[in-house]
Amino acid sequence: MLGKCKAILSAIIAAGLLAGCGSTAEDEVKRSGFLSQYDSMVEIPTGDDDLFKMRWVSDEFASGKYSKLMIDPVVFFPAPMTSDKVSDEVLADILKYTNDSITKSAASTGKLVTKAEPGTVRLRLAITGASIDDQGLSAIQYLPIAFIASAATGNLDNLAAKLTVEGEVIDAVTGELLSTAFLVGIGKEVEDDEAVLNFDMVQPVIDKWNQEMVAGIKRDLK
Repeated sequence: MLGKCKAILSAIIAAGLLAGCGSTAEDEVKRSGFLSQYDSMVEIPTGDDDLFKMRWVSDEFASGKYSKLMIDPVVFFPAPMTSDKVSDEVLADILKYTNDSITKSAASTGKLVTKAEPGTVRLRLAITGASIDDQGLSAIQYLPIAFIASAATGNLDNLAAKLTVEGEVIDAVTGELLSTAFLVGIGKEVEDDEAVLNFDMVQPVIDKWNQEMVAGIKRDLK
């Protein structure tokens, strides 16, 4: 029995970085190493069973002194390895769509700039997980864990694509860390554990995070 065959690599999007506070989360988690620090993140209620979010926000960022945003290109971290479940073409499509849609969404708020100056934050994002496995989000299982392959568990009748992203907000001038976030979203269901990951499975997750990012920018950048 193959079980929930996890072709783990990397995939996403950005929003929880610019959102509210929440309840405390699990104590010990594995980390991809992309973020400058993982301590003090708390779970943020999303009101959506298909979304999981954790975030830490500094007092400096919460002070309301920031009004503009720069965005670094989204990257895979660590570098993804293709397999019979995930192709180079699909990875390229995910990355291109993520970067294009994030830039377009941020620009629509009127807050996006290309020059670092006082009052500007820089958003860094990395796709650290993309998989097909059983539905349901677990804070323990999906906290910053990149490129893992779990044993066969769960209900194979409820397989779905999942995307994971880690990101941080820094002061664009001083480099001070202002916020960190970890996000997981469930995409489309698939028929069996032999399914191959494709772009259509994860696009809805990317679009949903884009909507949240826009709301967060409008709320947190004055």
